[in-house]
Order: sequence, then structure tokens, then C-alpha cells
Amino acid sequence: MPGSDSACGLRGLIDRRANNYSLQDTGERFQQLLVWASQPMLDYYFRMQIKGWDRLPDAPALLIGVHASGLLPIEAYLTGFQWIRHFGNSRTAPHTMY
Repeated sequence: MPGSDSACGLRGLIDRRANNYSLQDTGERFQQLLVWASQPMLDYYFRMQIKGWDRLPDAPALLIGVHASGLLPIEAYLTGFQWIRHFGNSRTAPHTMY
């Protein structure tokens, strides 16, 4: 209603959801679920292996990857899953893919 303090409709929904969002919540439980669900793809279909974890520089560092897999850059997701499998939540993974 005009003059009402609470917004209605789509704008109100967006405002309410945005006000409840926090950058502090990393979604650790959801990340672990995705990593668990991706294990068959990583280990049996793609057989993805990453070597040289010990050669990564200390933070802050930016990882940059090049993907050429067409419409779905699956290696970007799988690299992120491998990162979480290796480091857990002890080290964040700021990265970009182009």
C-alpha cells in the first residue's frame, strides 16, 4: 500500500532476502555436499589429479585458469572442488577463469 513502511511484491521480497544475506556465511555445509556429490566425476569419470599444492604461494594470491570447454567450464568447478578437498575451509580460493 502507498505510504506503508513495509514494501510489498517483488521489491519487498528482494529487500527482505538482501537484508538477511551475509558475506560471512561461507556455506560450508553446502560446499561439502557439492564436493561429496562431485567425487565420482572427479575420481572415476575425469580422473582429475592436481599436483604441486606445495608450490602455491602464500596468501594473498590469485589463481587464474584458462578454460576452453565450450558452454560449461566444468574444469573450473572441478578445480574448486579439488581445492576444497585438499584445503578444506582452512584456505579460501580466490580465483578467476577466462
